[in-house]
Amino acid sequence: MSDIQLYLLEFDTNKQEATQIATDTSKKLERKELVLVDLIRSLDEYLNSDDGAIRSKTMAYLATVLGKLGKNVLSRNNKELLNDFILSRISYSAEGIGYCATGLINLERLGSFDQDRVIKIMNLFLDKTHPLLRFKQKSERFEILSLFDLFFSKYRKALQQLHDSSEDFLSRLVAYLDGEKDPRNLMIVFSVLNVPMVEWDISDHARELFEAVFDYFPITFRPPPNDPYKISAQDLKDRQRECIASTALFAPYAFPALLDKLDSTSINVKRDSLQALSACIARYGPATINHYSVTLWDAVKFEILNAQEEDLTEESLKVLTEIGTQLSSSPHEGPLQNYLKPICKECNEHLEDAPTKQSSASGKILGAVGISSPEVTNLLIKGVVPQLLALYKGADNVPRRRGLLEVLVAIVNCDLEMFGRWRVSQAQLGESRQAGPNAAKLRTVSNDLSDFSLQCLDIVKLAVTATPVNEVSFRMLSLDGVKSMCLIRGLLDDESIRKVVQLLNEIVINETPYGKEEIKAASIDVLVDIAHQKPQIISETAIPAFLVELPDTDVGHTKLYIPVLEAFAKLSADAQIFGTIVIRLKNKLYTALRQGATEKYVVAILSALLYSFSNGAVDLANPATFGTHYQDIVMPLLKDIVAGGNSMFPNSSAIGYAVLDTVGRICNVIVRTQPWVSQTEICRNTYTVFRSVELAEVAPFNSKNSDKDASAMIVSTHLLASLQREATPHTSISELLNALIHFATSEYPSAAVRNSAILQVGLLVNKFLTPAQFQTVLSPLLSADSPDSLLTLDSSNSKATAKTTPTALLTAFTILKALALRVDPAVSTVLPHFLSLLSDPLHGPLAARAFSSLLAPDAFLTKQNHCRIFALHKQRLFSLAAPALVSGFKDIAASSSSTTSTTASTPAGAESGTVDDAAKAKSSHLSALSGLVQHVPYDILRPELPSIAPLLLQSLALDDHDHENENENDSATNITDVKAASIATLSKILYSDPEVLEQHVSSLITRLLVVATSKPAPIPRSAATIIPNPTGSKHLAPSSENPAAHTKPATQAPPKTRAAALTCLSSFVGSLKQETLVPHQRQVVRRLADALDDPRRAVRAEAVRCRSAWVGVEGEDGDEDEDSE
Repeated sequence: MSDIQLYLLEFDTNKQEATQIATDTSKKLERKELVLVDLIRSLDEYLNSDDGAIRSKTMAYLATVLGKLGKNVLSRNNKELLNDFILSRISYSAEGIGYCATGLINLERLGSFDQDRVIKIMNLFLDKTHPLLRFKQKSERFEILSLFDLFFSKYRKALQQLHDSSEDFLSRLVAYLDGEKDPRNLMIVFSVLNVPMVEWDISDHARELFEAVFDYFPITFRPPPNDPYKISAQDLKDRQRECIASTALFAPYAFPALLDKLDSTSINVKRDSLQALSACIARYGPATINHYSVTLWDAVKFEILNAQEEDLTEESLKVLTEIGTQLSSSPHEGPLQNYLKPICKECNEHLEDAPTKQSSASGKILGAVGISSPEVTNLLIKGVVPQLLALYKGADNVPRRRGLLEVLVAIVNCDLEMFGRWRVSQAQLGESRQAGPNAAKLRTVSNDLSDFSLQCLDIVKLAVTATPVNEVSFRMLSLDGVKSMCLIRGLLDDESIRKVVQLLNEIVINETPYGKEEIKAASIDVLVDIAHQKPQIISETAIPAFLVELPDTDVGHTKLYIPVLEAFAKLSADAQIFGTIVIRLKNKLYTALRQGATEKYVVAILSALLYSFSNGAVDLANPATFGTHYQDIVMPLLKDIVAGGNSMFPNSSAIGYAVLDTVGRICNVIVRTQPWVSQTEICRNTYTVFRSVELAEVAPFNSKNSDKDASAMIVSTHLLASLQREATPHTSISELLNALIHFATSEYPSAAVRNSAILQVGLLVNKFLTPAQFQTVLSPLLSADSPDSLLTLDSSNSKATAKTTPTALLTAFTILKALALRVDPAVSTVLPHFLSLLSDPLHGPLAARAFSSLLAPDAFLTKQNHCRIFALHKQRLFSLAAPALVSGFKDIAASSSSTTSTTASTPAGAESGTVDDAAKAKSSHLSALSGLVQHVPYDILRPELPSIAPLLLQSLALDDHDHENENENDSATNITDVKAASIATLSKILYSDPEVLEQHVSSLITRLLVVATSKPAPIPRSAATIIPNPTGSKHLAPSSENPAAHTKPATQAPPKTRAAALTCLSSFVGSLKQETLVPHQRQVVRRLADALDDPRRAVRAEAVRCRSAWVGVEGEDGDEDEDSE
């Protein structure tokens, strides 16, 4: 059988095989095994068949063959022969027209067409295949439109020549394309029509072309599910909008039509109309916009003054802004004045009635129009500000003043955006909006706000100082106005700005605290903004004022100094002030230490210094900058405070753990940015901390140090964290690690020093430990059968021995975390031993909390501290731990079930200890799993959901009784943290994979309601007996006669957890099927009554939202009386 016969046989049943047959034919042509003329002749029988389907398939075969050919296979004559052949088929029959178009596209790929050929093809299609909609298959229409799109993108000159020589070409084209509705085809139609709209003279066809595009407005297309073409409604809208806005010739038709659509009751239609108006205004030019500016204002203002939706207001304001921008580029001021005159008049009328919804909207209008250009801003200032000042002067109450001040501040902010700040460079100016069409004018346009600057400044300053302190929002608004006026380039002189700074100083220093102290915080922020623009004024005014308020010692000093220190530290955000701030803080620190200040005051000063280096304008990576701060800050702090604190300062008690920790943080921030060669001095003194002692005499090598001497370990931790991995802190890492572990696990009296040693163990293991050192040092410590193991279990009952102290356990988990972050292969070896600790009744709860911290963010093990943290460390550890935790829980549950059945046939209480141990072990496994899951990305979690979800559900039912051997407060905190983590994970599951939880809906709803409505239950007085204790006081003791006396009161979940439970409960509606939720609707709505009475506002608000969601679950039946049960 010939290739064409095989192709026709396979075409309907196996498209892939048919394509392969055509590919084989093309290869024969390339190898000269087949001549093109013979190929065409072999098609005659099928092209002349009476069956239209066969003729169509034959053209598909030819088109596919051409599509598989290389560029140099066919000669020029062959291409012309094929071209004429395909065109003759189009003239003869419309069957296979789509394949004919595909064949022409493939021919064009093999060699460009000449202009005459393009004109001939276009005329043939318009004449012989008119209209396009006669072809019912949208795929056929797509191929024809693709050919048109090719011509309009590559052969525009030829088509423009056709347009110039034929007056009816555009009319024929529009009529040919009319009525297309397929989204994919419509995208091409818009692209094709956009070319003549933009590039050709369409004066005689403007209305025709506009209607061809606008007839589809508004587009309401919704893509079907799993749409292979990925065409969205927004894609169509954007392409259509480009056509509508393509030429100013459409203005007489576009503006009336769009304004008519603006009257629609549909929010989507209004939004599309406003966006189209903005696009048209931006493209039509000022001469055209001048004729419609007032009409557009009259139509659009309604959407702002009577706002329905916030986004409609924003779109309307964009329209007004664009009109102002276009008219500003006009060579004459007349069009701009004609546009702004009715705006000023309307806004002034509404301001007389302030405060109203319309007066607030007027402020938005003025703010949006004002950012069009400097000229617009000046005209608005002249037209509105005089009356606004007069109205404010006559205002006799705070609400009216607030309404007027909002408008004034909006105008001032526009002025700031248009005329810029004091220290904006020309390069930055060129990137901003004002460097658009108005950039050349900006340097010559004067700021008309200068005529009213003193009046406006007096108003906003008086609003800040003379308004009652409880009017926080009004004063915050005034501060915004003060800030903007100080920042505007050239508006205020230095003396006026100096007075503003003095006013802000007074607020920060002397104002009585009120509420959340937003005014003080805002005043500090304004000072910081002014510091960026006028650093000299801040240096001369604010810094001395704040420095005077900082006492040399806080002993006997009652005035608050924290706000002053906060302001002082935040001013370091400017580079010119940073050095002054640091020097002043350092001097104040030394003065405070010499004057016997308390530790609290010293820590406050050091915290301000830490903030300056962490957030200030300093480039610590610069070697010159680092050298200065290393010598002036790091070395003095280490040598004077850490090494010589007892001898240099009279009140050595002020140098406590908090001081040393803050000193270490400062040194860490400065040192860690340097290459390892610059860290050599710190490296040599990591543990001696520049003290005149031998290394063997200091901690951790000497565990008999006094607490004062050993406390330097706190600073050493931060220094060790700052070191690059190439800067080893000791000649033998193994020796140092052994010393640290021994020190950390010893019964050293200071917990802070002991914890520092544990942190250093983690840093050493992560940054410096080699695989060989792991085998010699750590492997025996983490091995299950080693006598030196930190985690030794009694093999007879799988319980931890006395050697496994809480400190040893935390040290071991710190090592595990350090290894996990660097994805060390040893993790898979030692992890099972750690998991076995969860079954220990004594240390299981502590091990569970330690597991929760393995993937949690760490303050020391970070990339900033040069630690080895691999991107896949969470996935790696979770893949090892999660399945083991799930299987361990199931094993314990199965074992406890068999134990319970055995207990039923034994004397009461004989097996109670075993049952309690199993409950605690299950609780520990659930806590560990919840803690791990909360820090794992959801994509990693998804494959394990079927096995993890039921356990997360059980974790919501955890009880404090399972941890009764722990400290009571620690137990409550642990359980609530576990529940919060589980709720967060369940919320993610409901959002992404709700079907996983469908079978657990009933129990999940019940447990979420228990958490959301939890309340602390008091101990019944009948369940207790008052007995005296040896000191003579009285306390409640359980009564042996009353079993209730042995029941602990339920722990109430924190407000955040209660609110999270309600949020999770709300997400059921919309995530799960209605029929799944209907049986639980009444129960949820009834139980939420308790949450609606919660003492916390955030919980009550979430309860209202949750109840609203669940009330609508049953549709019409949901309105029935809830109490009918």
